[in-house]
Amino acid sequence: MIITWVLVYFCVFKGVKSSSYVVWVTVPLPCVFVLFMVLNGLTLNNADQGIRMYLKGITVKMTETAEDGTVTQLYHTDRFGNKLPGELV
Repeated sequence: MIITWVLVYFCVFKGVKSSSYVVWVTVPLPCVFVLFMVLNGLTLNNADQGIRMYLKGITVKMTETAEDGTVTQLYHTDRFGNKLPGELV
């Protein structure tokens, strides 16, 4: 905690001019880290298959999935999941 306050003090000690140098480092640094992580992810095994699946997407019809009953159930319940009166579901 003390180290942080010392760094902040030196950043604003001389005013805006010295803090602008800090911004030059702190703004691009996260972008560089993200770039390294993306490049690392692209070098992993089967990364190309994951990219193809992401770009292609997974298309499944609702009638062929287990969620079919869930979708119809949503129309016959209130927002808390209770059955509405008079419904036969």
